Amino acid sequence: MNKTDPSNVITITYPAGENEDIDIKERDAYLENFIGAVVHRITQLIDKNIEQYKSFADISRDHFDCKEAVRHLQHCQTLFKASSGVVYDQYISKVQGHLITGSRSEHQLCIIKGPEGCGKSSIMAKACFRARELFGKDAIIVPVFIGLTERSLLAEDVFRTINWQIEYLFKQEINIATMTLKKLCNYFRELTNKVSKSPRHLLIFIDGIEKMQLYHNPEDQNFDAVDWLAMKFPAKFHVIVTCSSTDTSAILNRLESKLLQQDACFEVTTMSDEDQLTILNQMLLQGRRKLTDQQQKAVLSSFATEGNPQVIMYNSNKSCQWHSTLDPDSLHDLLPTTLDALIDDILTKLETAVGKTISKHVCIYLALARYGLTEVEICDTLSSNDDVLLEAHLDTKPDVFRFPCIKWCQLMEILSKYSMSNLIEM
Repeated sequence: MNKTDPSNVITITYPAGENEDIDIKERDAYLENFIGAVVHRITQLIDKNIEQYKSFADISRDHFDCKEAVRHLQHCQTLFKASSGVVYDQYISKVQGHLITGSRSEHQLCIIKGPEGCGKSSIMAKACFRARELFGKDAIIVPVFIGLTERSLLAEDVFRTINWQIEYLFKQEINIATMTLKKLCNYFRELTNKVSKSPRHLLIFIDGIEKMQLYHNPEDQNFDAVDWLAMKFPAKFHVIVTCSSTDTSAILNRLESKLLQQDACFEVTTMSDEDQLTILNQMLLQGRRKLTDQQQKAVLSSFATEGNPQVIMYNSNKSCQWHSTLDPDSLHDLLPTTLDALIDDILTKLETAVGKTISKHVCIYLALARYGLTEVEICDTLSSNDDVLLEAHLDTKPDVFRFPCIKWCQLMEILSKYSMSNLIEM
């Protein structure tokens, strides 16, 4: 209590002792006063903080929204938690080595590339947390997931948003909204030098640069908005990007051609047999399950086709639900071996639970929404579809035709592992 701000201490007299009877009306009045006092104080603290940061809101509120940064940070944390059982130590060590070098001298960006679904995003999320361990809790982490939000798709928007975030850290009040790209690049160099002279490290992680659009016209091959990535950064300023090697990327080719350090670019390959077995054993240990020799052999053989981390995690989790009496001959049919087969397996499970029509339209609406829907929005949308309602109420005739809550719970039970919660503006 001695260290508590006196203004945050609320004293309310209780109307009776612990062992004495108390009138219901007096108790209700006490509770009402207690709740009212706490809510009033919380409201005061919120208003005080809003006023404190009002100056920043007035500078560039039309161009930069703090919630944009929070959404990317939230997604980074979600990926980190989801990949807790996956082993990426060899790649994290390479990133760490690059960061240590970049903490002492000039350097260029680090590029992590690999086929789709190999775990690049998870590696990046883990690298963010490793950077905190390496440079301390005051290290500034700026994760950017290309395509996660509307403002994280166009290359110039991404670059300007990064500049605004760094500018905010140094309490700069320069309006960069109207700057040309050339002036913005020069200003960015000034900001990197400020970071280098400050006691804190700043790390920018960009995931999926192959999805970045150079201009509104995808065929435009002007690289002015991404050339800043290829510059030499001063000590304490770090940039790590990931890129898919499945398809040819003009941006990746551009950056690789400007790299002076070849070891600053490395490719994520399939997991070793030892790492695959480690993941399986971890999942079984968490589920308190044990497989027969034939079951374990079937699971491990399903990893061999692609060695995809998503397939490995999915099949390991699925095997935790098997009984020891399961027919050994049916095991191979139960396990997907590729990412496409995994998606088919999830959709089949969805169709079995709620029906083909409902499954189809849920997937269509989520895909069309792109940046997500609230539960109320998607249930309202499903309720406006006659085909969905007919399938949802095959055996019932309710007074009000709406998409039933029980069906939504069944959907979420399956989709929650493969969907992401997001922030919304109220």
